[in-house]
Formats: sequence, structure tokens, C-alpha cells
Amino acid sequence: MQAKTKEKNVVLRRVRKYIRDNGLLNDGDRVLVCVSGGADSVTLLDVLQRAGYDCVVAHCNFHLRGEESNRDEQFVRQLVTDIPLHIQHFDTQSYAQTNRQSIELAARELRYRWFAALAEQEGCKAIAVAHHQNDQAETVVMNLKRGCGIRGLCGMRAKSKNAYIDNDIPIIRPLLCTTRDYIVHYLKDIRHLQWVEDSTNSDTDFKRNAVREELKNYTKSEIEHIASTAEHMQGYVDWLENEDTQAAGKVKLYEELKEYGFTEIGKMYDAQQSGVGGKTFYSADYKAVLKRGKYIVERLDKKRYGIIGNPLGHSYSEQYFTAKFAEEGVKASYQAFQLMMIEDAKSLIRDLNGFNVTYPFKETIIHYLKELDGTAQAIGAVNVVHQGKGYNTDWLGFRDSITPLLTERDQRALLLGTGGVSKAIAYALQQMGIKFTFVSRTPHAGELGYHQLTEEVMSAHTIVVNCTPLGMHPHESEMPDIPYCYLGKEHLLFDCIYNPEITRFLSMGQAQGCRIKNGLEMLHIQADYAWKIWNMI
Repeated sequence: MQAKTKEKNVVLRRVRKYIRDNGLLNDGDRVLVCVSGGADSVTLLDVLQRAGYDCVVAHCNFHLRGEESNRDEQFVRQLVTDIPLHIQHFDTQSYAQTNRQSIELAARELRYRWFAALAEQEGCKAIAVAHHQNDQAETVVMNLKRGCGIRGLCGMRAKSKNAYIDNDIPIIRPLLCTTRDYIVHYLKDIRHLQWVEDSTNSDTDFKRNAVREELKNYTKSEIEHIASTAEHMQGYVDWLENEDTQAAGKVKLYEELKEYGFTEIGKMYDAQQSGVGGKTFYSADYKAVLKRGKYIVERLDKKRYGIIGNPLGHSYSEQYFTAKFAEEGVKASYQAFQLMMIEDAKSLIRDLNGFNVTYPFKETIIHYLKELDGTAQAIGAVNVVHQGKGYNTDWLGFRDSITPLLTERDQRALLLGTGGVSKAIAYALQQMGIKFTFVSRTPHAGELGYHQLTEEVMSAHTIVVNCTPLGMHPHESEMPDIPYCYLGKEHLLFDCIYNPEITRFLSMGQAQGCRIKNGLEMLHIQADYAWKIWNMI
């Protein structure tokens, strides 16, 4: 596993930020990474290496699962080849009997005592374990089932003392900022790494496994909310005990401002700690300006709207709505929010009066909304949000824009791409009685690959719609890889992109005599429908 400094993926960015925000490690620190061979610990090791930390690996063989225990050990030996690896064998059964402990408690005590000694021997600054937000949710739910006070609701902390030995090397949990599904996605789809499964994880005779099975019915958002609640409870405990921690500081700031509905308390706290004045934050009805270390709160006299996506340099939405507000004499503002991660939209859902959604968040935004209207539910994609509810007006924009161009011959369409835009286009075509086929780089059943676009296929489909971002500013030289030589005057090419005005896709079709149309009118039409939703017209 070679260390790299750059990796464009959500998990790595999130873990780096979490480590920094919680002071878990300093750049380049030596850290003991506890690796069982499962998906969580394999991710932990890979992420810490790629983030530039000096990793030492520890693996425990508890000899509790027969040959499977030895399989796990062998897997870790093959996984870790270029950094220090330490493997310890334990007679866990004998230790549990001698100390009159459960197997689970005995294994925990054995490993954490060994981790502490090994970390000290190796000069490590911390011991990293792979607990994530699903584990946090399990811990909180188990504590609730047993009955607990506020400490039980705190779950696990990002950084804690080793309960089994008195030294200064903390236990850290860098993955508490992410859920299990992101971890599996990281291994399978981004890093293409293997891991091993512990067969006892499915044995519901163990209480934690039974809770884990129960939590499979929870959505990702619900898991995140439980983990977030645990963090808030940690802050309240620290505050009550007069601990000067970051968690306590955020809770105090929240209590000071809660009546105004601000949701970006974490960012507001960080700005306050930085000592830089002038920062402004918004809720639905108020704005808070940081002056001399304190927030001055003022009521807003205008509504706030916006658009989320990435990239947004091509977008005309901001100038369109700004002009619309001026034309109609509406006191409102419209802002582009270029987000790195969809999770950053959570505060906007609460703070803005409404917003548009563009690539690549039209599908992932759904997980953070209270509900969808019937059409958005049927399409499976959202481009308009109002008061926590998702709508889709893309299909209306497309329908009204393309209808004047259609002829009797236009009975079949090829949809290039399978993302959120293509789903809206497919819905519109379905409502219009036009048959369609998706075209994808990785086609599934019922779809076509680009290599399957023969002359016969192109002739049978007179409508070709580009639903991908290929050709969008600033990448004007790109275009979908279709056989343009099979196009003719009977074809209609529609590009959902509007910047540039004539994409290379449209230019190639125009050269073949095709009818062409860009997505600017579609943008305006869907925006007008969005405005009606925001105003409940």
C-alpha cells in the first residue's frame, strides 16, 4: 500500500478534516494502526497512509474462530508489506477463565494492553482504531437499551484515554466522521482493495451483533443523526464539567444563538476561534456578523435562495435569478454554493428559503430531505428544494423546450448518460409517449454501450440527448463518443448544457445537418417552475 499525497474522494477528505478539527494527530505523526483485516481497518490504514502519517500496524490473533483467525492473520501479512507489522497471539479462552471475564471483555483487555505497550515501544503518538458512525450508533442504542444517563448518550469520543493502562498515548477514532457504506464504497469503487469478513459478525447471539442487525433498517441519515447527537452530548458533558474543549465551546455557542436558528455552529465556532472578524453566517431569518470575537445578530429583510453543485463556474442561475428579483421588485438574494460534499448541504436545507440542485448532487440530495413530491419520487432525482421537500422541474423544462422542434418521425430517443438529468429527461419522454434507450459507458440490462451505437441504431433513434457534463465550460473540447457520421438531417440533437452556447456535440451534429438545441431555454423554463414552487403559486 503506497502512500500518496493526493486522492480525490469523500472519505479521505472527510477523515483529514476530522483529524485536523479534533486534534487527533499532527502532520507526519507516527501512529499505531490496529488492523484486523476487515473493511473498516483496511480503510483506516489506507487513508492514514495516503494522508501522510507514519504508520505501524498491529494485528491480534485471538484464536477464537479456528482457521478463520489464521486466515485473517495471513491476509494482513500479505496486505502490509512496506511498513512495520506486529502480530500478537493470545490464548483468549484461558485468560477469560482465569480472570472470570466474558470472551468479549477478555479480548478487549488483551488487545488494548498490548496496543499501549507496542505504541510506546514504537514511539507512536496515538493508537488508531477503526470505529465509524455505524459503530457509534450501535454503542448509543445499546446504552439506551440498558438504560443510561447523559454519558451513555455520548458514545465513543474521537480521542480518549486507554482505559487499561495509564500512559499518555491516546486512542483515536479517525473514521467516526463516516458511515460504513462510504467505507465499502471507498474500498470497492475507489481503491479496489480486498478485505476479509468475520463470520461471527452475523451471529445475533452477541448483543452488539443483534443491535447491528437492527440498525440495518436505519437510513444513512438516521445513522449520521445518532452519531451527531452523541457528539452534541459530549459537548454538554464537557460544558457541565467545566472542561475547556472544542465540543463544549460549540455547545455554549449553540445555546447562545439557538433562538435564531443558525445551523452552521461548527463553522461559526471555528471562525470565532480563528480571531478573524467580519465573517457572516445566515439562518432563514437572521444573519450573524463576527465582530471582535462576538457575533452580532440582525434580522434579514430579504429572502435567500441559491444553487448547489460542483463545478458551478458555468452556471447562469445566479445571474438569471438576480435579474428576475430586480425585474419583479422582490427583496431576495441568490448565491452559488459550490460544495465539496453533499453533506455540506444540510445547513442550506434549513437556512435557505429555497435552492436549485445541479450536477453531481441531484440524486444524493434525496437522502437529506424530509420528503419528495410525487414526480421527484417517480424520477428519482431532485433539482429544486423548498422547506426540506424535493421537487423536479427539469423534466418540465425539457418537455416545454423540445416540444416545438418535434416532428412525426421523432418516436425514439437515445439518452447519453444515466445520472439525475437523464432520469428527468426519461420521465419527460415517457409522458410524451416517446420511447427511449439509455447509453452508458458501463451499460446494465436494457441499456446500450457507446460501442453498440451502430448505423442501424442511430437511424432508428432520431432524438439524441446529451445528459452528461461532457463539453461544459471550461472543458469545451470534450464531447460524447458517438458515431456522428451516422447522423443526418432527420436527427434532433439536444444538449442539456448551455455554456458554451454551441457545444462540440451540437457542432458535430450541425455539420451533419441535424436540428440542434442547447439547454438554455430548458434552464429558464425549469427556473420559472422552481420560482412558482418557492412562492407556492
